[in-house]
Amino acid sequence: MRMLKNPKEEQKPAEIAPKQTSGFLKSEDRILWETVARTTRPLRPVAKRPAFAIEDMHLWDMENGLNIPQRVQAEPVKAATAKAASETSLQTRKKQETVTNPLHDIDRPTIRKIAKGRVEIQARIDLHGMRQREAHDLLYGFLADAWHRGLRFVLVITGKGTSMGSDGVLKQAVPHWFSTPLFRLYVSAYEDAVRHHGGQGALYVRLRKTPAEKLAERQSLQLNKRSLS
Repeated sequence: MRMLKNPKEEQKPAEIAPKQTSGFLKSEDRILWETVARTTRPLRPVAKRPAFAIEDMHLWDMENGLNIPQRVQAEPVKAATAKAASETSLQTRKKQETVTNPLHDIDRPTIRKIAKGRVEIQARIDLHGMRQREAHDLLYGFLADAWHRGLRFVLVITGKGTSMGSDGVLKQAVPHWFSTPLFRLYVSAYEDAVRHHGGQGALYVRLRKTPAEKLAERQSLQLNKRSLS
């Protein structure tokens, strides 16, 4: 008598033997793959990134607690050092220029002598109505000529600056010009003139001594010392 199998008993599927493949695509599969590969496009464009950059190395070292490479800091340090040296050199040069030809004030006794005519105003120049460039060049030539002639006191008329014209501009510009190295070669001191010479619209200017005058003074002092001894 043949035994019947229980229908509730799970039937095991027959094992399927693995299919042997040669490891190579068939010609029709290869054609299909090449067609799909040619028509495929990336979803987003990928930006090209350099393989290595100085910034990457800098961040990497910071994260790992390493010293920052010297070449990353070299340029900023070099630029800062050069800037500091340039500023120091400029300040030193300005100090040297100021010490070489300093400006002084004309003392009050001398101003009183000029006002009373006891000290002669040997030349004068009127800059009324001139533009700054014209006035600058003319004033410089006037002072240079007076210095070479051995003059001592001159009068420069600028205007009081009560109007809106060039007079007010020159009243402010001329003292500034006197403070520059170009004019300090000739100008030793300046001061506002008294009323009858123009008041605040004019300047008494004392010129420096020429080398010949300085030499004569030294020789005179030496002769006085010898005579006293």
